[in-house]
Amino acid sequence: MGFDFDILRRIARDKFIHILESSPTGKIVVFDVSLLKPLDRIVGASILKQHGVNKIYKFHEFTAKLAENAHYCIYVVPPTVRHAQIIAQQVCDSTRECSCRFTVVFVPVKFAFCDRVLEKNGASGLIQVEEFSWSFVPLEADLLSMELPRFMAVARSLVDFQTLYGVFPAFTCIGRYSCIVERLTKTLTLDIVNSGSKFPSQTFTDAFLIDRSVDFATVFLSCLTYESLVDEFFTIQCGYVEFGPEVTKKDRPQRRLLNAGDQVFALIRDKHFSDVFRILKKSTEHLRKEFDKRQKLTTDELKHFIRTDLKDLKVEHQSLAFHITVSEVIEQRRELEEQLDFENRIISDLDYSSSFDFIRDCVALQIPENICLSLICLLSLVQNGLAQKDYNTLRSEFLQAYGHRHLVTFFALNSPSAGFRGLCKRFKLAPGDDVFRQEESGNLAYVFNGAYVPFACQTVKMAFETSKAKDEFFHSLGCLAELQRSSDEAIIPSRRSIFVCFLGGVTYAEIAGLRLLSQLKQCDICIAATSVVSPVFASVRNSVHF
Repeated sequence: MGFDFDILRRIARDKFIHILESSPTGKIVVFDVSLLKPLDRIVGASILKQHGVNKIYKFHEFTAKLAENAHYCIYVVPPTVRHAQIIAQQVCDSTRECSCRFTVVFVPVKFAFCDRVLEKNGASGLIQVEEFSWSFVPLEADLLSMELPRFMAVARSLVDFQTLYGVFPAFTCIGRYSCIVERLTKTLTLDIVNSGSKFPSQTFTDAFLIDRSVDFATVFLSCLTYESLVDEFFTIQCGYVEFGPEVTKKDRPQRRLLNAGDQVFALIRDKHFSDVFRILKKSTEHLRKEFDKRQKLTTDELKHFIRTDLKDLKVEHQSLAFHITVSEVIEQRRELEEQLDFENRIISDLDYSSSFDFIRDCVALQIPENICLSLICLLSLVQNGLAQKDYNTLRSEFLQAYGHRHLVTFFALNSPSAGFRGLCKRFKLAPGDDVFRQEESGNLAYVFNGAYVPFACQTVKMAFETSKAKDEFFHSLGCLAELQRSSDEAIIPSRRSIFVCFLGGVTYAEIAGLRLLSQLKQCDICIAATSVVSPVFASVRNSVHF
């Protein structure tokens, strides 16, 4: 069946255009860099130009002098004290020298303290204040992201989503924060009920709201799918990647959108990296055969070939060459074998002392700090907290090697974990080394080289079990799970469709695992999240801030 989520983009785009149209032409727009990528997926530079925007600036590069030749200046920024102070100063400086009118758009919400900061700095009467938020932004046909990780923003997005696609017949919340968001959602949904617009979903049969804190292991482990490795080495932001000269062979970086529109990328994105070169080779051979066909064509057939097939074949050829180059760069850079071995040992709770010594060696060799932090966090998670002596040793050596900016992180690590080892054993999340590691076997642990099954994938699998098995599964989670059922009669689609929403971000490992599960169970799975996070420590630090 698939999903059609473009209406979410159109609604957000129209809301932003309405803000733009409130000012005549001759506008400049100043974006905070953190909002550029999601807004680019919603509106894009071409739409901004169509609605009177002459120039676009990044907030950290903008100065009051740049507003002198503009009639209207629109700031689009997060609602923070720092942004409000800088804007107030720039507006006060500009109004002395030009007649530019100013609007500040706070994303996702305008807070009262922002107005107070503007007033305190003498700019409240000089600025029109607006707010703008979006629901989920479609990154793929089956992937939605908010890029706005706040409780209320998530709850409102879920309400808007159910207004469009119907109320979920069953809503399973896993994790403390998920239960909080569900209760907020239920409160906001009263508006739908009172307006009489509530209707059962004809699209989704099940819905899950999963808290990132239930399964941090998925973020600490090294995912070996092609898309995850591209993100690790080049960084994917809202589907966009900037590739440097080692890939482009040019002086300037190349910005590229990676999505299912790229047929080669769609073919390899969720594959284990060890399988990528084989698939690319097979695609290259197929492409060569397609090109060779023209040698046997008549003149009329050749004309038809040029009109219809040649352009697509050239695009595929360029894409193949590009992804072969990217794969070669990743292959040259990655040195994961020993790290993967110890990740497997840690998650399987084998040979603690050698894992501890390996981490100390990594710190001593000054391996990139995100790798060391991930290993330390993974070890602490599996051991339900480190022994005080070992904790002190790792903290001392790490802070001496990398600096003291992660002192607060180690303070948080001193707290015991919430029984991850028991969760791992109870739900068979660590299948061990004796399993076939490719996705063709149907083993969801292939994303981590056979070491670990993402908890979310194991949870969604339960949607296909009997009611008794599902109840037993969620009962075993105890206070981690809460099941809400709609009282309305839901119209069950002929093909099962499942909505899975992640609080605190979703990893590419979980995305790949859920897509494989969708193929195995012949169902549709929509993945939504506050953001898509990388399997490195820096992403975890950002993703858990609500």
